[in-house]
Amino acid sequence: MVESVLKRIVIIILILALILLMSIMLVVPIVVSHVYGESANKSGGENGELKFITVGDPQIDLKTLDGVERLRQVVSFANKSDIDFVLFEGDMTDDGTIKSNDVIKNILKDLNKPYYVVVGNHDMYVSKKIFESYYGPTEHIENVKGYQLLFIGINDRKNEEGNVTKLNWSFDFSKADKNVPTLVFIHGPVVDIPTGCIYCRMQKDILAYGYSLRPELEKFSNLIGVYSGHVHYDSNRVVNNTRYVTVNGLVNVTVMGITIAHASNKVGYSVIQGNKSYYDLVSYV
Repeated sequence: MVESVLKRIVIIILILALILLMSIMLVVPIVVSHVYGESANKSGGENGELKFITVGDPQIDLKTLDGVERLRQVVSFANKSDIDFVLFEGDMTDDGTIKSNDVIKNILKDLNKPYYVVVGNHDMYVSKKIFESYYGPTEHIENVKGYQLLFIGINDRKNEEGNVTKLNWSFDFSKADKNVPTLVFIHGPVVDIPTGCIYCRMQKDILAYGYSLRPELEKFSNLIGVYSGHVHYDSNRVVNNTRYVTVNGLVNVTVMGITIAHASNKVGYSVIQGNKSYYDLVSYV
């Protein structure tokens, strides 16, 4: 009789342990193998470990609702992830209207992690004021766990006459500390077009607006990484000990009825540890 009771207790303990293990696996994000796991070493003192997700252009289109469900899935994934914040790489909507941004904010209200939004060219289609009313300043500096985060803006794209001007970046670098560990977030890439990106070569004048930022970034003694979206293409490379990343978007890009960039089911997952940076793509579905 006693032996039978002991067996039942052991079985119950094993079942409870299995349930606990499964719960932990659901909460902790599973990072893919280190296809993009190369580290970039930087000189400088030790800082806290920083973990964040980078999300390519959601570019929600209310006509097709393309990207809406994917954004919900990203929010669900982020909520279960062990991260410090989520970074959206711009172009939150396709048309920049209040109606479209209302849809975005309604989805993001379920996000239980801090998040930042980089301004994109589509976000400025109507006005800069609309973007800032939903997501805050287009240009700002944040300090998280000893790291300086720079959020680069873009010009309003319209002059006093209301005509669209050439796309260009906007930021006051005199306010930034050039000697502390720094991460830069800008909608467009600042290094050469990623190899294999067909869309990039078709829209080079628009997609390459960030290239002129490089002379400013060269003044930083501890530039750890630069993270972008805009090109709807995943890339990751280390140049002069600085990591440069582009993240694919959440929608299909179609030109003349032909899809030239497919929506991604992955987001970027970054870990910054003192003087090293790590990067991988992880599935959010």
